[in-house]
Amino acid sequence: MSEKQRTLKGIVKLRGIGLHTGVEANLEIHPAPANHGYKFQRVDLGRRKPIINADCRHGCSQQKEERHSSKTMDGRVYTTEHVLAAIVRLSGR
Repeated sequence: MSEKQRTLKGIVKLRGIGLHTGVEANLEIHPAPANHGYKFQRVDLGRRKPIINADCRHGCSQQKEERHSSKTMDGRVYTTEHVLAAIVRLSGR
C-alpha cells in the first residue's frame, strides 16, 4: 500500500541568517501537486532560476566545512538536509 502524500495549505516564508555565510537568507516553502517531490529553486542568481531536485544522487560533500549540498549545472543549495528533516518531522512521519 502506498503512503498518502501531503502538502501545505499555503506558502510558508522564513527569514534568518545563513548558517555558513552569516548573510540574511530567505526561504519560501510552496504547496506542490501530487508526485512533485521536494525541489529547491534558486531565485537570487539574476535571470537564472535553477530548480534543483532534492535527490541524494546529486549530493556532494564539502570537505572543509562538512556540509551537504545538492547541485545541478546551474546552481547549488547548501545544508538541505536540515530543512528536509524539519519538513518530514512536522508532517508527522
